[in-house]
Amino acid sequence: MPRTKETGEKMRRATREKILNAAVDLFAQKGLAATSAKDIAEKAGVSVGLMYHYYKTKEEMFEAIENLAIAEIAELQEMLESQKSPENAIKLLASEIIKEMSESTEFARWTVLLPCTKEFTGALSKHIGEQKAQFFVAIIQGLCQLQLTLKEGFRVPSVELITSFLTTKENN
Repeated sequence: MPRTKETGEKMRRATREKILNAAVDLFAQKGLAATSAKDIAEKAGVSVGLMYHYYKTKEEMFEAIENLAIAEIAELQEMLESQKSPENAIKLLASEIIKEMSESTEFARWTVLLPCTKEFTGALSKHIGEQKAQFFVAIIQGLCQLQLTLKEGFRVPSVELITSFLTTKENN
């Protein structure tokens, strides 16, 4: 059966996604400098030539990863802005993060690879204050690091546990 234009585009999207997922995993584990194009292609299950067809350099791959993360952060900021109560906004965000962490290590790999931006922490600060925003980000980053380190031994905490600091007053 011949390929349609739509089928071809789906295949190209899937290949790009496989390559980027492999790159995220390896960059998070080994860093950009220590990861070779051959490593990425091998992990993605594609030839080095095909990988270079989509991404000319590792740096171009990393830029594509950053752009995806920026788009995701923008969605999270919109979600925060749509909530009436700051506590509800953070609990909803925590719930989404816990759901992601329960399903796979992908969120953890992305978080370790691309630490939180000042813009995102700033958006959180608007809702819960700077100190609590920094604390929340530190909790999430720490959990992500633990998930990647402990692997099967990691237990995802409850939303209540990671948001319990919201009920305490900030000490300035």
